[in-house]
Amino acid sequence: MHRRVEILSMNLASMIILIFAAFTTAIFLLLDFLLMYLSAIIFMQNPRLEDVSNDEKELVPDFKLPIISILLPVYREEITLPYLIESIANSDYPKDKLDIRILVEHDDHPTIKTIMSLPYKAGQTDDSGIKYNLFGLPKTIRVWRGIDIQIDYIYLNPPGARTKPNSLNKGLSNARGSIVTIYDAEDRPEPDQLRKVAVYMLKHPEVACAQARLSCYNSDQSLLTKLFSIEYIEHFLILLPALYSLKKVVLLGGTSNFIRIEVIRNLKGWKTDNVTEDADLGVRLARLGYNVVPINSTTWEEATPKLYPWIRQRTRWNKGFLYTWSKHFKNPMRLIHDIGFSSTLFLFYYLIAPLTYFISIIGWILFIAYWINFVGILSTEPLAGWIQDAYTANSLVFYASILSFIFGIVYDPFVAAEALFKQGDSYSLKKVKYVFLMPFYLYLQILPSILAIIELFIKPKHWRKTYHGFSVKTNEEEEHPYDKYI
Repeated sequence: MHRRVEILSMNLASMIILIFAAFTTAIFLLLDFLLMYLSAIIFMQNPRLEDVSNDEKELVPDFKLPIISILLPVYREEITLPYLIESIANSDYPKDKLDIRILVEHDDHPTIKTIMSLPYKAGQTDDSGIKYNLFGLPKTIRVWRGIDIQIDYIYLNPPGARTKPNSLNKGLSNARGSIVTIYDAEDRPEPDQLRKVAVYMLKHPEVACAQARLSCYNSDQSLLTKLFSIEYIEHFLILLPALYSLKKVVLLGGTSNFIRIEVIRNLKGWKTDNVTEDADLGVRLARLGYNVVPINSTTWEEATPKLYPWIRQRTRWNKGFLYTWSKHFKNPMRLIHDIGFSSTLFLFYYLIAPLTYFISIIGWILFIAYWINFVGILSTEPLAGWIQDAYTANSLVFYASILSFIFGIVYDPFVAAEALFKQGDSYSLKKVKYVFLMPFYLYLQILPSILAIIELFIKPKHWRKTYHGFSVKTNEEEEHPYDKYI
């Protein structure tokens, strides 16, 4: 009764603060509970990526391997494209079973110029390595190891619809493989990745899609790339295996996912209005009951070493997550019917992460104002007084919010350290000292989350391109243990 009287006697500002604090604290506490549940699974069951041993991989003769269509959507990738093509050429997969298709816009002259230079980089001394179409554009090029690559041109319809799924659907229409995969321009897949995944999918016909690991070959380039690489290790070694073992939705990465062509065609390709077509595809596969497995083969890619391109990249990702959320949660009961209640709950929290970062801004302002006033550094009245009144009226909310804050500060470094020790190589172990910075790295998401929410309303289909090639010079000058994948 006394607490009810205190609440009723509060002024409007304190009442708003209390309602906001109670609502957001409840959201974060439920998220903390889900993370604790995942952590229990991780440490009790130790879920792992699916794997194919070297012996299993070599037991399947070349003639039994399926044709794989490799879609390479590129736009202004004149720096990184040669490294990708050479990496694919170095694959141990039979070259007559490769259907490699570069997807390029017809007016992307810098990239087309690079495409035309590839046969010469591969050792061709004349123009015989290029075949042209009626418009004088290259339609086929021959590169390293005599591999032929098809060039599919993207004509934007409507003009300005410059999105990756638009390119992928064009490539899918021409693909002739029974398995389709995607590589981004900065990717460098392991030489045995194609064979390993093909053998796994031959052995497991019930699997519709296999997602390979992504990791960073320039992880030591800056502090940002160190934290980026820790995030990737945590995601692909800890989170995805746990979600897979629990039969939850596995959100795909934008690259190195291998999909049976009849499945992706049954889904009518990728959604062209979504800037994270990979996340959307993962949800659509789950809703139709298709099996998606994370597999232990790595594609090395470039982590953005500078803050501005990182913000551009995360803005697109966050906007895509929110867009995917808005589409699939239009009818939550139908979604629950398709994937189950617990999967829906996990998916909900994963996709609304940008919103949770956004609402945490107000919480941080209140938190900082309260403690600045509490220690007497300076006065933050009248805000501090309103906060004090709100928390005095309901101290449970205050202590619950403190508990949630402490949990986040402890949980992120703890799981990051577990991921690094699980990987166990020297390049991972020397990053353990950076795990205490992971909470601050995650809160960098606040700015791209704000931009994503704004863009979701004013230009939801706008594609913020991530620029690549920042690490090319570094990798040419310094020896790196992953240079063998170049």
